[in-house]
Amino acid sequence: MHTLTRKFFLTLLTLTATCTGVGALAILAPTQSAQAEGFVLFGPGRDSTLGYSIRNGRPSARGEYLRLFIPAQDVAATELQLNYPEAYNQYLRPDLVRILNQRTRQEIRVQQATNDPSTGSIRFAFAEPVPSGVPLELRITGLTNPSSPGMYRLQARLLGTEANPLFRYVGQWLVTISR
Repeated sequence: MHTLTRKFFLTLLTLTATCTGVGALAILAPTQSAQAEGFVLFGPGRDSTLGYSIRNGRPSARGEYLRLFIPAQDVAATELQLNYPEAYNQYLRPDLVRILNQRTRQEIRVQQATNDPSTGSIRFAFAEPVPSGVPLELRITGLTNPSSPGMYRLQARLLGTEANPLFRYVGQWLVTISR
């Protein structure tokens, strides 16, 4: 009987909060965030957020300079996959991206780069595997920022050199474009 009464009061409290507007934030926030393209409401923990540097950061800024940092990994990598939101479809191309060894500042040779705008993905196949323990930097030059301000999530995955390689999630960049 006690459990039934408790459930009744919790349900009543929830309905009251929703009807009086106290719960309106919980109801309206997801709807409003869904309309703001590129806004990240939920996602992986803070540990997976990677560092980045952006020169301008204003909507529609042309000739942008964006640096995305990937910390050293514990496996060698043969490919890098960069996933990007739809807002970057017409702006982010493989020819704008250079991949560097962050320690030596030497460019890592890419054998093949393929862009699939329908899935929002660029894959970079390295000419030689990048050894484990090497931090990487993706240097993107000549980029045009999305026209809407917001937070845009780009994700990185690496393909290892093991016998049956699978893409490993490295982390995400939450790139902020604001006025």
